[in-house]
Amino acid sequence: MSDQPDALRLADYLSLPHIDQRKAAAELRRQHSEIESLKADYEKLLQSGRQALEFWKALAAELPNRRDQIEALKAECDALKAQRQPLTDKQIDALELPESGTGTIRDLIRVIEAAHGIGGDV
Repeated sequence: MSDQPDALRLADYLSLPHIDQRKAAAELRRQHSEIESLKADYEKLLQSGRQALEFWKALAAELPNRRDQIEALKAECDALKAQRQPLTDKQIDALELPESGTGTIRDLIRVIEAAHGIGGDV
């Protein structure tokens, strides 16, 4: 088997005095078909690449707007955090939770509030 490309092998073959024109024509048609198939595959890949590029360009164009939305949401979240207040002792007592172990339910609630940045020190 030759390492020579088919087109060059065909060219060498056609230069011989005993060529079979039908075989040569069939090989040329086969190569043409293969080239057309490769061209179609290439165009599909190229189109996919163009679509991906357009997607990323559109996404990059949206980023400044997204940043503004994120900053607005952060500011809203910070404002809500500032409004949080710890439960009063009266509100905790109204929950009617059972006491267990050491400490009280009130102590537990204060620890949870502190862990979430609600209210003052425990």
